[in-house]
Amino acid sequence: MGVRADWLANSGVAVALRETPWAIPAIQCVHIAAIALLISSSVLAQMRIAGWMAVDQPLDQIASWVQPRLRLCIAVLLATGLLMILSEPNRTLGNPAFWAKMGAVISAFGLTEIQVRFAHSGGAFPGWGRPAAFVVLMLWIVAIACGRWIAYLY
Repeated sequence: MGVRADWLANSGVAVALRETPWAIPAIQCVHIAAIALLISSSVLAQMRIAGWMAVDQPLDQIASWVQPRLRLCIAVLLATGLLMILSEPNRTLGNPAFWAKMGAVISAFGLTEIQVRFAHSGGAFPGWGRPAAFVVLMLWIVAIACGRWIAYLY
């Protein structure tokens, strides 16, 4: 990881990001705002899937509201995350908390996407709906915790 991370750290974009005093804090703010919208949208869907709230609302209606927000947030998170990695590749690419976070985010987003597509099909969730909702909620907690640990495991 060292040679590639050093090459990235010394690239023009990485140097410019580090030398611009407001760049990294601004990118982090956008990243955190996207995380908040992503997780709140996913939690809304999970709570409905589990039958813990809004049970009078059609599931496909909630899925139609949630899905574009999830996709937009993932796009913003990818862009801002790549910029943050580029600015400090040694801090992230060799960090086990970073990789645990990525695994949790990909798993939670993927499972939520499956749930949303299932909701659009119009069927009622089978027996796996509530346990899957719980798993997604736990994955988001893991992603948040690992995101914070990145700073402390460097």
